[in-house]
Order: sequence, then C-alpha cells, then structure tokens
Amino acid sequence: MNSLGKNAFYSILKSVTSIAFPLVTFSYASRVLLPDGMGQIEFSQSYVAYFTFLAMLGIVNYGTREGAKVRESRAELSRLARELLAINLAAVLISCGILGITVLCIPKLSDYTVLLLIYSLTVPLTAIGLEWLYNAVEDYRYIAVRTAAVQLVSLLLMVVLVKRREDLWKYAAIQVLATTGSNILNFFHARKYVSLKPAGGIRRLSPQRHMKPVFLLFGMSVFIQVFTHMDSTMLGFMAGDKYVGLYAASLKMTRAVSSLITALSLVAMPRIAYYVEQKRVGEIRKLSVRMINLILMLGIPAMVGMIMLSGDLIRLFCGPGYMEADMAAKVMSLRVLLVPLNSFIVLHLFIPLGWEQHNMVSTGSAALLNLIVNAILIPQFYHLGAGVATVLAEGIELVVNLYFLAAFLNVRKVFALTWEYVAASVPIVFLCWMIGSAVPSAWLATTLSVAASVPAYFLVLLLLRNRFLVDGFNQLVTKRGKQ
Repeated sequence: MNSLGKNAFYSILKSVTSIAFPLVTFSYASRVLLPDGMGQIEFSQSYVAYFTFLAMLGIVNYGTREGAKVRESRAELSRLARELLAINLAAVLISCGILGITVLCIPKLSDYTVLLLIYSLTVPLTAIGLEWLYNAVEDYRYIAVRTAAVQLVSLLLMVVLVKRREDLWKYAAIQVLATTGSNILNFFHARKYVSLKPAGGIRRLSPQRHMKPVFLLFGMSVFIQVFTHMDSTMLGFMAGDKYVGLYAASLKMTRAVSSLITALSLVAMPRIAYYVEQKRVGEIRKLSVRMINLILMLGIPAMVGMIMLSGDLIRLFCGPGYMEADMAAKVMSLRVLLVPLNSFIVLHLFIPLGWEQHNMVSTGSAALLNLIVNAILIPQFYHLGAGVATVLAEGIELVVNLYFLAAFLNVRKVFALTWEYVAASVPIVFLCWMIGSAVPSAWLATTLSVAASVPAYFLVLLLLRNRFLVDGFNQLVTKRGKQ
C-alpha cells in the first residue's frame, strides 16, 4: 500500500495538470472565441454532462469503495471490473439514445448540433476509462503521468489549430481528447490489475448484485450534477451565450483552486474504505480530522486571496472583455472552501461508511435550492444570480452534511481551530489591498500578493502554535533526521 504522502503528491500532480490545461486553454481560447463563443462551448458541454453522468451511474464512487475491499484478490477484482463495465455499457446505450432524442426534439438545441455531437463522444469514452479501478488500487502515479502526457498533446493541438472565432468545433474536439482520450489507454493498461474477459462467458457475470447500491449512488450523483451544471444550462436557456461565457470565467477561476485542495482529500477515500473493511473506526476518525483541518488550513486563505485578487485574475486569464464577471467571481470564491469540504464529507467519508442515504438528503436539498434560486435570480442578475445560487446551494449542503457527520465525529472539536485559520488570513487582506493599490500591473500585483501572503499566513499560524501545522513540521524534521 502506497503512503498517503506519495498518493497525495501524485493526486495533486494529476490535479495540477487537469487544472492547468483548462486554465491555459481557456485563457487562450477566451480571447479568440470571446464570451459568446465560450458561452456556446460551456452550454454544450454542460448539457452533455448530464448524459455522461447518466451513463456512469454511481459506478466511479461505488467501484472505488468496493474495489478497495477486494484489491488483494485479482480474481475478485476482475469479476467486479467485468460486472461494472457491463452495467456501464448498457447505460451508455440508453444515455446516447436519450441525448439524441432531446437534440431532435428541443428547438433551442439545433443551434448547438455540431458541438453537442462532438461532446457526446465523452459518454462512451468516460465509461471505458475504469477510473475507479486506478483509485481502488491507489495507482495515482500512472494516473498523474497519463493525464499530464495527454493534456500536453492537447495543449499543443490547441495552439496550432484554434486560431479564429469559427474554430469552435476544433476547441470542443480538443477538450474531448484532453478529458477522455486517456481513457482508451486506461482500458488496455487495466490488464495489469484485472482480466476483462469473462472466465466462464457472459452468463457467469452477476451485475444485478451491484444494481441497488449503484442506483443509490446514482441518485446522489444526479443531485450533484444538477447544481454543478444547472447554472450554465439555465443561463443558456434564460439569458444567452454571453452570460454563460461570463459565468464560465468566474467558475473556472474558483474551480482551479478548489480542485487542487479537493485532490488532497481524494487520496483518503480508498484508505478510509480499507479501514472500514478492517473495522478500524479510530483510524477513520483520526484521518477524517486531519483531512478536514488540512482543507480548512488551505481553503480559508485561498478563499480570501481569491476574493481580493479576482479582478486581476480575470484580466490575466480571460482578458478585459470578461471584467463583467468580477463580482460573480468574488461571490464564487466562497466555493474554494465549500467544495473541498463537501467533497471530502460526501464522497470520501460517507460513501466508504455506506451512508449514501445521507448523501441523498444533502445533495438533494442543495439541488432543489439551486434550481429555485436560479429561477428567481438569473432573469434579473444573469451570471451573478447563478453564482449566488451556486454558493447558497453548496452552503446548505455543508450544513446538512455537518448535521449527519455529528453522529460520527465531534464536529465542534474538528472545527475548533477554524478561528486560527481565519485570524492568519487577515494579513492577506491588507497585503493584497496595499500591493494592488501600489502596483498597476495585474500580473505583477498578483505575483507579489501571493509571494507576500503565503509566508505571512503560515508565520501567523506558527505564532499561534497551530497543532496540525506544528505536527506536520515536526514529522518532516523527524523523517529528514532519519535519512
């Protein structure tokens, strides 16, 4: 079993490349395609995303949990892989059929036919990726290297092929390659861990034994995707492509940072599933407290920094044509903390513990609130209204999650050090404000603000004797002393 430190390194490396690619390509393409063009891209992508998740059901999370339990047995892991792949492929056929019917029957979608057709390739390609398998066996090194290689090729293609406003379809095709092209490699590389050929023929498979938990997780995933993609979809129908593009600018800025922090919690899921199988409840609690405090330690200052630097970041990565997105980006900066916390509790703690019913309640509440607030605010406030709806939904989800979490952890003690992270973030506000006022260059102001804020933040935490930071520092010193 790989150490959590190595897993975290490779998970972060994978996340960095996954984040760097859309940031760099969005920064480049946003200036070429402009808000209207990016709006068409985001609308098409968000619409097809519903059908991709329909095809995946709840298999990624379920497979990671169940695969972690049987990963020591190649035969059992192979049986699980065959049965889940059979469910996946059946769901792909159904999903593609429904997608085709909606494109033919909804007049609004006729304007996006080519883009929808290109993005529909993600439905089968995601299914054959067997991402859950690599999570279950904790092969984060392979995932990181594969992701970096595919996205580097995609970036080169982007620079060479996307030159004009009319190159929308090329941009969409390259996005599909970047996000799902590596799944073909996954499919063949999976032979290292499993045999996908049924030993006794297809009749020997028993996929029905997985249907109940898979559909339970699917129900939870539906709610998650509703308020993950509903904003762009509703903006496209109710406001227009320009506002979808502005919303995408603010969303991508915050998603980049939140995804990095979320990557740290991702590595804990198979380890927690292993502890659950071994009935090591004490280890689960210890690991949960560590991960939540790590998220708070990184998420709170990152959120404050994003609020202070949102205007400069939009100008840098998207261009002056997107400055209308500044206020929405400030509101969406709250996601930098909310998303990683919800992700860890829902995906990486409740699921291994088998608490899917709690997930249904929290994500269902968030999705319903998101739908209602979007319907009220989008007609008047456009992309800003969508941003407010998203933040409110994720806030409600966190409140409900913490209510259920209290049955397993002492929530008050887990969050007891939050005031230290908030106090240490206060200097960030003043540093960003002073540097931003004195330095006219967005690039230089952002660089100096980050360079000054990071050491100031951790210095204050050390002065406060934050126990998680001090423990981590002591462990690092001890390991180096032994080498």
